[in-house]
Amino acid sequence: PASGHTVSVGARNYGFLIRGRSHIDLSGFEVREQNLAAVYLDQSDHLSVHDLSVTRAGSYGVTVDASHHVTLAGLDTVANGSIGVRFNNSEDSTLSGSTSSRNRLHGVSVQSSRRVTVSRVVARDNDKPDARGAVGIDVSLGSTDVVVERSTASGNDDSGFESFTGAAGTVFRRNLAYDNGDHGIDTSGATGTVAVANTVVGNATAGINFEGGATGSSSRNNIVVDNAIGSTRTVGEIRVDQSSESGTTLDRDLVFHNGGGVLFEWRSQPYADLAGFQAVSGQQARGLAADPSFTDLTGRVLTLTGDSPAIDAADSGVTGWLRPDRVGQDPLDNPGVDDTGTGPDAVADLGALEYVGPVARAALTPRTGVVPLTVHLDGNSSRALGAALTGSAPAGFRWDCGNGTTVSGATGDCSYPVAGNYTVTLTLTDEAGLRDTWTDTVAATADQAPTAALTVTPATGYVPQDVVLDASGSADAEGPIASYTFSCGNGTAAVTQTTATKACRYTTAGTFTARVTVTDSAGMTGTTTRQVSIAPDAPPTAVLTLSTNQPRPGAPVQVDGLKSTDADNTPIASYRFQCGNGVNSPVQTSPSFTCYYPIRGRYTVTLRVTDTAGLSATQSKQVNVR
Repeated sequence: PASGHTVSVGARNYGFLIRGRSHIDLSGFEVREQNLAAVYLDQSDHLSVHDLSVTRAGSYGVTVDASHHVTLAGLDTVANGSIGVRFNNSEDSTLSGSTSSRNRLHGVSVQSSRRVTVSRVVARDNDKPDARGAVGIDVSLGSTDVVVERSTASGNDDSGFESFTGAAGTVFRRNLAYDNGDHGIDTSGATGTVAVANTVVGNATAGINFEGGATGSSSRNNIVVDNAIGSTRTVGEIRVDQSSESGTTLDRDLVFHNGGGVLFEWRSQPYADLAGFQAVSGQQARGLAADPSFTDLTGRVLTLTGDSPAIDAADSGVTGWLRPDRVGQDPLDNPGVDDTGTGPDAVADLGALEYVGPVARAALTPRTGVVPLTVHLDGNSSRALGAALTGSAPAGFRWDCGNGTTVSGATGDCSYPVAGNYTVTLTLTDEAGLRDTWTDTVAATADQAPTAALTVTPATGYVPQDVVLDASGSADAEGPIASYTFSCGNGTAAVTQTTATKACRYTTAGTFTARVTVTDSAGMTGTTTRQVSIAPDAPPTAVLTLSTNQPRPGAPVQVDGLKSTDADNTPIASYRFQCGNGVNSPVQTSPSFTCYYPIRGRYTVTLRVTDTAGLSATQSKQVNVR
């Protein structure tokens, strides 16, 4: 029709039927209320279908059957009687930049097809009447090498994304899946599924699920949060059943469950903590269990904030990795966090969305001091990763001094006339409205007495014992310690000195109180004490060892006291052996002696050990000469 004209056709099976044709471009139409499929592409190739609005078809909105090299883009398929967009027994085709919502089955379904890519599609609120079964984007019926990327599935009555019924080699990457009626990403009866860098939040059952023989699959770089809350079906942020364990690997995923809950299910066993799961499964060696710090989790604004542990933490060398994120943003280094990622894009972030907001960084000088205290603020090390800072650079800076006063601009001063601990917060805003915050603390103090700290090494021993008193842990908020006064507590005079250690010798047994008093430059003092326990000299312990206790007549028996001990400061000085047959060793420093028994009989061998303080102990053993 000419410009401004409208053609309306009612009660027809198809709005458009293209069968057995090649190189056709179909675009710019609104297709309404067909009895069957609104657009039916059958046994054709090299078709381009784009910028269509399809509503309330009796079955499929758009279906591609037994065709190849079909490009679908810019479709809006709404409230159709079955699947919004379907590929069936087709190959080497794409769907991109489209929306499929409120259909009575799947938003998008790739069935019995090969090498199909679904990109930048929003599939939401699809709902199968009277039964849960409408998936946002479905890959099923033996489809192979299908890629679903940079898409969003939300509010569907079944899973957000699924690889199902014999599909193989499906890749889900850089997708958002939230608030769906079953899983965020479901792999069931399909093998070799790759889930990489997706964000999966608030789905009714296990967030990322591998079940029903989903072997050889992998999960990498995903953020999975608050799934299966109150579920009476499957649980866990990530779940692998017993039939899917073989060849399936999990790593570098960030999981979190507000209020505590099951993080993983592995072989039908739930695990509420990452360490326990790692120990049993051997998976998630570099996984994280932490709050991802979304911009607004409740409002499902699932962009990252500047302090998220997901930033610069991805492995970009894994199978299926895609550099641009859900909205086309390439990874950027965030200088405010440590880079823990690896691979070609070692600064890539976990999840579907890269952090591109500002990075707030600052310095406070000084951070501590005596009131009245003035602290200089310097935010010049801050930077914008994406959009520029609001207006001119100073307009993007707002400081909260923590005492009710605020400062604008990249630099400034906070004043503290009253002693206290204050939290200084810098809020940095860019032209896109994204914010990042930086915080540090200021301690404004009145002049205070120093704090004394004392360690004694060793704290227990035997006479005579040397002990070191160490007060180097003492501190003064206003400056260095001027002097240390030590008392050993053993009757010796106290000593005042500028060094922080003192040696004490204890020659009698007892419990002594060691003391240090520290003095600052203002003459204020602090004191602390420690107990030193000195035990009296104890006798040694004799341990006699025989080379044999049943020698033949005339055979040598080696006797020794090598295992004898003395726990105190007076070591063993001598050994004396009695063979029990009238032969005795001299008092000797050697712990060994040889006894001979030419006549049969029973003999008692005795060892005596003596320490340097003259205390001794004995042990005896029997020898039976046969």
